[in-house]
Amino acid sequence: MVRWFGEAYSSARQGTTLHGLAVYGAKGKVHPGIDGSHLRVQDSDENFAFFGKPGGRGGSGDAGYPQARIAVLLNLRSRLLADASFGPFSTSEQALARELVPSISDNSITVLDRGFVDFKRFESITTKGVQRHVMVRLRNNQNFEGLKLLPDGTALVRVRPHRTTRRAHPDLPDSIEGRVVAYQHDGGKPCRLFVTMTDWETYPAKDLVELYHERWELEVGYDELKTHMFERAECLRSLSPTNVIQELWGLLLVYN
Repeated sequence: MVRWFGEAYSSARQGTTLHGLAVYGAKGKVHPGIDGSHLRVQDSDENFAFFGKPGGRGGSGDAGYPQARIAVLLNLRSRLLADASFGPFSTSEQALARELVPSISDNSITVLDRGFVDFKRFESITTKGVQRHVMVRLRNNQNFEGLKLLPDGTALVRVRPHRTTRRAHPDLPDSIEGRVVAYQHDGGKPCRLFVTMTDWETYPAKDLVELYHERWELEVGYDELKTHMFERAECLRSLSPTNVIQELWGLLLVYN
C-alpha cells in the first residue's frame, strides 16, 4: 500500500488532537449500519471480472456497472486522508479496514461504528503501537464484564473474545479493559460507547461523547470527494482494474 497519505497527514496534524491524541475515523463503503455507498467503474470485461456487480433491486439481475469498495482512514479534525484500501464489491468492508490498521499512528484514538465491534480489531489497534486507543458505539445487546463504577458515572469494564474468536486466534490476550460511557441526547435513544481510555480524569466522559459525534466528518469527507470532486460522474473512467486503482489513488491524493 502507498504511504503518501501518512506523510501528508503527519505534516498537517497540529491542533487536531484530543488531549494529545490524534483523532482518526475508519469508514468503509458499503457498511451495515453506516450510510453506505460505492464507486462505480466502467463496465469493461476486465473490471467486471475483478470488481463484480451487486445484484439488482428485488433480485432483478445485476446492477448496471461493476462496483469497487473503498475503506478510508480519515483524520476527523482536518479531514485529511491517512490511508485508503480498495477491493472488489464482494470484499467485506471489515477486510479492507484491517489493511488500514498499520497506518494508525501512535498517540491516537480511532473512532469506529457498531459494525466494527470486534475483539480482534480492538486488539490489533491497541497493542501494535504506543497509546493507540479505540472508541466504538456498542450494540444494544453487547455484553461485557463490569468491574466498577467510576466517579464520573462511567463504568470500568472488561471485554473478552468470543469463544469462536478465541479458537481462531489462540494468541489473543484474555481480555481488554476500557470504559463504558452511557448517554442520551434530548429526544434521542440511549447510547453506549466503549473506549479504551480508562483514565476518567484525563479523558472526561463529556469530551468523549462530543468526539464520537465528530464521526460525521467522515460523511462530509465523502461528500467532498464524490459530490464535488467527482462531480457526480456516472462512473470512473478507467477500463482495467490496475488503472482503476491508479485513478483512485490519484483522486484521493488530489483530495488531500
